[in-house]
Amino acid sequence: MFSQFFTKPIFSDLLVNEISILEPRSVLELGVGDGAILNSVKKRWSKAEYTGLEIDPLLIEKVNSCNLGYNIINKDCSSLNLDIDFIDKKSFFDVGVCNPPFHEVDNNDSIRSLLEEVNLRYLIDKKSLTLDVVFLLQNLLFLKEGGELGIVVPDGIATNIGYRKLRAFLLENFTIRKVVQLPSNGFKKTAVQTHIMILEKGFPKNDFAPLFISDCSGLLTNRIDVNLEFLERRMDYSFHFWRINSRNRMRKGLKLKDLNPSITRGKFSKRELISKSIPFIHTNNISESGSLILMNNKDYGNFNSELFNDNSLVRQGDVLITRVGKKCVGRSVLNPLESALISDCIIRVRLESKDDRVLLINSLNSSFGRGWLKANSHGTCARSISMKDLLEFPLLE
Repeated sequence: MFSQFFTKPIFSDLLVNEISILEPRSVLELGVGDGAILNSVKKRWSKAEYTGLEIDPLLIEKVNSCNLGYNIINKDCSSLNLDIDFIDKKSFFDVGVCNPPFHEVDNNDSIRSLLEEVNLRYLIDKKSLTLDVVFLLQNLLFLKEGGELGIVVPDGIATNIGYRKLRAFLLENFTIRKVVQLPSNGFKKTAVQTHIMILEKGFPKNDFAPLFISDCSGLLTNRIDVNLEFLERRMDYSFHFWRINSRNRMRKGLKLKDLNPSITRGKFSKRELISKSIPFIHTNNISESGSLILMNNKDYGNFNSELFNDNSLVRQGDVLITRVGKKCVGRSVLNPLESALISDCIIRVRLESKDDRVLLINSLNSSFGRGWLKANSHGTCARSISMKDLLEFPLLE
């Protein structure tokens, strides 16, 4: 079975209540899970014809034991083997609700067929896709024109550069009614960054979309309206809140890429370097205050540099930045060591000018820089920042 995280009831209610259709005749849920969203559907739309599909018979049995009175079909929503008694309901549903599994699957013929049907051919050659993308597209396929979908999406769909074309597709073909950034504890038994996306089937009706952030009680706060042209890059509230409130603090036009840096990341993982019994710099060696934490009993320069390529080697004056982690993304330090090794969780920025190094490290460690790094990081569980992202880092006066 696929790994799936179930929403808390308060956020299931939020998803259902943010859909604007007051009295839908038909509601579709692909991946019923533990029935949290179904409970919310029943509370708001008790008279609607509900169709639910779920791959796990044990979950179906659990939901049925609650006597909700709805028929749930035991089917694999990921394979599109729905043609037996379901494909005739294309463009049938007024509302779709969904919390898809965030599981990666091989790109197979049925998924390629789906991608062809919705004209997302750029994804066809990918070896694998995450099921949240598959479920999103299936839901949109089964909605009536003017129907609405409320779906929980992982941070990747909202922020990852690899899904920029997918966001462009949504913006060009659907109305983004709203995107709500959920707190990281919105799921049971795990901490993941997710968003609720409300879409209407049909060409965009507005030139902007409202973004919100939800608190732990499910209350929407701090609405910001973002022009559609900016949403292709990212759709998360945090990024656009930072962007709107920081425009006047950036040095005009000057970004890290303008300093012609040499930028790379370590090649070897923490586990691989530990197995070689060689001291190295990892995320836990860079403090929040911007200093390098070294173990007294370790000689960080004691290794044969010929055994490692240049990506893993740092020298004095290199700027080191933590690339990935739950709470440490973007921590940075000016390396004081003559030579050392870095793990693949560290990005190395090399600048020839001392003034440029000082400018970069001061910008990174400023409140503005830390806000930018937090806003531009992405990831469902651990957060990360890419080298491509960092090249766009704006430098302060």
